[in-house]
Amino acid sequence: MRPNCCHVSFAFVLKFLNFLQAFLGVSILLYSLWMLDQWNHHVPISPPPSAPSLDSSLSVLFISRPEVGGA
Repeated sequence: MRPNCCHVSFAFVLKFLNFLQAFLGVSILLYSLWMLDQWNHHVPISPPPSAPSLDSSLSVLFISRPEVGGA
């Protein structure tokens, strides 16, 4: 018995989508390995300057705030 056209077309579409998914998966894997390699080669030697602490930032905000409706 010969398979009909719909069965052949559906099988082709599924095989093509399977190939596309495998190709994208391998591409993402290779890209992630390349990104990790780039990250490992571009890490700065000295650590960046640390950000100010939250306490000092809040104290600056509260101290520098002008009085509203003052005496």
